[in-house]
Amino acid sequence: MRVAAAVRAAWHFLTQSLLPIAVLTAVIFGSLFFLERTGTAASRREVVVHLSADLLSSASATSLAVPMSEESRNVFAELDGGEDDAFLLSDGNVGSGDVPESALERRVLDAARKVDADSLDAALSDLTAVLAANPHHGSAWFLTGKIYSAREQLEEAAAAYSRAAEFSGGRAKAIPLYNLGCALRDLSRDEAAKDAFLQAIDRRPDYREARLNLALLLSKDPASREEAERAYDQLLRLYPDYSTGYFDRGLLRKAMDSDSLALADFRLAVLHDSLLTKGWIQIARLAEDAGRTDESLDAWYRVVEIDPESTRAWRALLLGLADQNRYEEAVTLGSRAVRIHPDWSAAWYNLGIAASRVERYDEARRAYERAIELEPHDFRPWLNLGVVLARQKRGRDAIRCYEEALAREPGSVSARYNLALERRRAGDLASALIEGERVFRLDPTSKVRRFLRTTAQRLIDRDGEDSAARRILTMTANSEEAGDDSTDDDRDAAPSE
Repeated sequence: MRVAAAVRAAWHFLTQSLLPIAVLTAVIFGSLFFLERTGTAASRREVVVHLSADLLSSASATSLAVPMSEESRNVFAELDGGEDDAFLLSDGNVGSGDVPESALERRVLDAARKVDADSLDAALSDLTAVLAANPHHGSAWFLTGKIYSAREQLEEAAAAYSRAAEFSGGRAKAIPLYNLGCALRDLSRDEAAKDAFLQAIDRRPDYREARLNLALLLSKDPASREEAERAYDQLLRLYPDYSTGYFDRGLLRKAMDSDSLALADFRLAVLHDSLLTKGWIQIARLAEDAGRTDESLDAWYRVVEIDPESTRAWRALLLGLADQNRYEEAVTLGSRAVRIHPDWSAAWYNLGIAASRVERYDEARRAYERAIELEPHDFRPWLNLGVVLARQKRGRDAIRCYEEALAREPGSVSARYNLALERRRAGDLASALIEGERVFRLDPTSKVRRFLRTTAQRLIDRDGEDSAARRILTMTANSEEAGDDSTDDDRDAAPSE
């Protein structure tokens, strides 16, 4: 009779846990047949419970993983199988109440599924019932900690993980200890968190996430950064292809002002994970600081290839190309950037600058016009559009653009100087003198002084003696004599940061 009941219980557990594995079923029946012959009912009960625990551990490994850091993996899946290493979902303990242990295990599994479905209240209710029946149920405490972590109730989470660690053993004890460390770290109890991580590593020396988070924790305190660096060294000796470890050690070394070592770490990080955007960004910045311009630009290239939505990367790449006078490349990439980001005014503006530099004035004009549509209050595209129109010999349109720029930024020396130049080209020497004098008061450079003297002399030569022109000549008498001003040119605005 007891054998039949045990068989029915085992079969019910297998079907309920969704693991109808023929081999394991045969093992259960064979075990029960053996126990019936020996008549050891207590042993029979232990076999059913133990096999149920193993099945439950296998079925629940993924669903029971606690949320960890971004780089962490499913700890359960990494643990080796076996009685000592598997995290104790049933703990091999029989509840002190009347509820059979297999029923508790099923309830824990149900709770795990509810946690995965974000039904946290229902899961917590199940786990409370399990712990009432068996307060030593380590996996129930662990899941309880997971729920509290999800709710950011860190005190309660830490207490639950501590209990889970208390009622687990072997390498599996490392799992709740690790999660305890994470909770304590988030509670700013750094020393206690460090101790928990060290205990987890002691239980499982190859516990990658525990070693990583220990190193991260040590990195927070400038006084323990050398210890943190040693922790990263130990981690990377165990996992020499771990890109996250190299990246985080690079950040640490950067904070320690060891930029060359940091750059080497970031290179290793992207070597092992070529899609690690943040690694390429760090390479781009450090390489630029070190004067390695080509490497910096190549890194920004990689960023926009991986993440074409990154306006930060596009901006840095286009500005870097402009700084290197690589305007043809800037036009090609700028055209691509505005296809991806058609409403990004800065990209259109910078495309206009690059196109203008290589004398592709029609492209530049269209780019500036689009930038103005998107940011009509920005004076810079108005200014630069005026320069393009002036170079296309469209002086009247250029004057209108300079006036629009000055309406938005009256203090713009470049816009006012360009307006003065264009009015002189149009033969309006008197207006050119007025604007030129305003520029001189803002920017008394030799170039502006020469412009004033040349314009004043032309006015006198053309129209005869003129008091305003004579005053300008007197005001600028201490400067060099006016000469050929053929080098005077329009000024445009700088690229957009």
